[in-house]
Amino acid sequence: MRLALISDVHSNLPALEVVLEAAEEAGAEHILHAGDVVGYNPFPNEVVRLLRSRGVQSIQGNHDRVALSGDTSGFNPYAAQAIDWTRSQLDQPSERFLASLPIEMDMNRGNTSLRLVHGSPADPDEYVFPHQANASLLKLAGTKVLVMGHTHVPFFRKTQGGILLNPGSVGQPRDGDPRASWALLELPEGVVELHRTTYDVQAVCDEIQARDLPTSLADRLLVGR
Repeated sequence: MRLALISDVHSNLPALEVVLEAAEEAGAEHILHAGDVVGYNPFPNEVVRLLRSRGVQSIQGNHDRVALSGDTSGFNPYAAQAIDWTRSQLDQPSERFLASLPIEMDMNRGNTSLRLVHGSPADPDEYVFPHQANASLLKLAGTKVLVMGHTHVPFFRKTQGGILLNPGSVGQPRDGDPRASWALLELPEGVVELHRTTYDVQAVCDEIQARDLPTSLADRLLVGR
């Protein structure tokens, strides 16, 4: 079984479109999203509609939660401004979709247990960077495959206990590569491939500026930071 793993789309429709196309071409049978559907970028409703139409299974990220609550007290000014704008744009179907998303998800795919979290098994807002990923997280999660998001930095690590991985960010990579990031997981073999897919970054940057979102959000897209 081939699973496409994505995370942190952050309202970036052009990036999501090319990743879904690439995943289909790679033979993915299911697509899982590790949270943060919205935030930062200018296409929140369009992204929700596309995820729903393609049957992507998603969990809720911190930006999704704050887009519903409006409590941006833990966000930097640029992220908070983007959330305020997103809240002004979300239609009712998008709000209902975000509210329906679970905080985490457990499943069995290819005779293998898999858990999807946004941050870590201990805390949905905890950042787990590559150097912090170890077997103790798998033990805490009680699963053979642990998929995380939140950091926007892709990695995978195989241990005796199983596989830890982060597919990186579709909509706002932060590892110095502006291309959309995602992963392909083959089960039960446990084969992991990290992928980068080119999309029209400048078109998204232009739309960020046209909709009066912070210019810094466009600047970081161009450099993948």
